[in-house]
Amino acid sequence: MTNVGDANAANGSIDDTLPADLSYVAGSALGNGSVPLPDPVISGQHLSWNLGFSLVPSQTATLSFRALVSTSAAFGNAVNEAHAAGTDAGGAPIPADASGWIPADTDTDDIATATVQVTNPQVTVIKTPLPGQDLFVQAGQAVGFRILVVNSGDTVFGTVPFSEVYDTSRLTFTGGIINVPPVPSGVMALPGNIVASNVGAAQPSRVQTWTLNFAARALTGAAVDTVTVGPGVDQWGDPIAVATATANVTITAPAVSITKTLASGQATNVPVGGLVTYDLAVRNTGDTALTTVTVADTFDDTHLAYVSGTPAETTVATPSIQWNNVGPVPVGGTTTVTATFRVTAVGAAITDTATVTAIDEHGDLPLPDSDTNSQLNGVEALLTIAKSASVATAAAGQTVTYT
Repeated sequence: MTNVGDANAANGSIDDTLPADLSYVAGSALGNGSVPLPDPVISGQHLSWNLGFSLVPSQTATLSFRALVSTSAAFGNAVNEAHAAGTDAGGAPIPADASGWIPADTDTDDIATATVQVTNPQVTVIKTPLPGQDLFVQAGQAVGFRILVVNSGDTVFGTVPFSEVYDTSRLTFTGGIINVPPVPSGVMALPGNIVASNVGAAQPSRVQTWTLNFAARALTGAAVDTVTVGPGVDQWGDPIAVATATANVTITAPAVSITKTLASGQATNVPVGGLVTYDLAVRNTGDTALTTVTVADTFDDTHLAYVSGTPAETTVATPSIQWNNVGPVPVGGTTTVTATFRVTAVGAAITDTATVTAIDEHGDLPLPDSDTNSQLNGVEALLTIAKSASVATAAAGQTVTYT
């Protein structure tokens, strides 16, 4: 506020009208740059200081204060209008019109405006698996992520760093692609961290896509993978808050085994026409539940004929039998299928092979397993007779016993 007249001015006061999305910061008013001043009388957006300044001609007094921009403020110009008033040496008001604001003449020196541009610098990051990518993988399988870095604010990016931290004990980085513009700078693939010193001068609404590829290692468990963008600054040097996103994969080791043995109490030598029963024991040796478990048995149909199974088989196509699903089988669990045959011919070490395949709870396929049993011998049932006497020679009347 400056006295532009030719006489002393007294009782200086200032009225200020804040734009809708600004609010006064209490305790921030200073006179002439450093002297604390009382807070104004506040009515809505209207601030009023009755400071009592006295100014000689050409003398200037300053009032400074801070205002907080609302987080919901829309992008655009915010105009702030201030009015100054006072009295002359005779006590007459300055300005002298009845409104107390703008004089009736063309003198508008008692009004001043200041315009600030309201901005909302912001970054958003979105991380998802690549299309078709499962979040449960086995060692050696590919793992891919798509990362979207979005300028979700209304100013151009200045310096905004990028960091993708991954678990090196479970993932190996194999390469990546970045769509441009903007062109990122300082891109490096460090052990456990893919970084860029700046994602580039992205315009508002611009989306930069990072495609990062990994290979799953043998160590099972959750592989935590987090991308961080920011904190940074925009083109005006205003702060951009940090944004993060996480997408984890779990490395699993599904496994299944099968063991084929003669049933408990089953003889290894079975005569032609006799029955033999096998136990086919399936065990879940992995770390995921098995939902579909298929068992097949291939037998020697020159020596054996299939009779029945428990549970009942799905199909029989000699020399094969199949049970489509004897699951589910939990981790560490076992289920047993029995198969009974009739021996049809004599033979030694008759072979019979069982095979298992499975699908786990995540749709992954453990390696199949098989086991062959050759304990069975098919034997012929033969009758022989032998006769012997208790003595070689006997006298008349002597008793002879025959066996």
